[in-house]
Amino acid sequence: MDEVKKEAERRIRNYEAKVDPKVIAGRISSQRRLMVANMARYQEEIRRVEEKTGEVLREEDIPKTLVLFYFAFAHKVFSISCRYTAKTREKEIELLEEKWKARGLEGGILRKIKEVIIGER
Repeated sequence: MDEVKKEAERRIRNYEAKVDPKVIAGRISSQRRLMVANMARYQEEIRRVEEKTGEVLREEDIPKTLVLFYFAFAHKVFSISCRYTAKTREKEIELLEEKWKARGLEGGILRKIKEVIIGER
């Protein structure tokens, strides 16, 4: 039992060290340039996704009340396309389409959005 208590105390010490403001500041400071570069690249890519999605939605004359949901779908497709490839990506997006169709979005429009996003990647 004494060994379990020591292990718990060790974990607490490690956690305290991990959340120390000076340690966190040092870690962020050393990674700042890379973090900013990554964010800039992401913003450029997501801007293109949003522009293409907006074009599809304007062509289809989607009610403003539903636009937010189609954009949420587009963001998730983009995320999946960054994370997976080939069959896994196809299956994940297929499941995502089914989810949003079940919520009332039109399948044809979802497919158009998917095609413009996957075409960008």
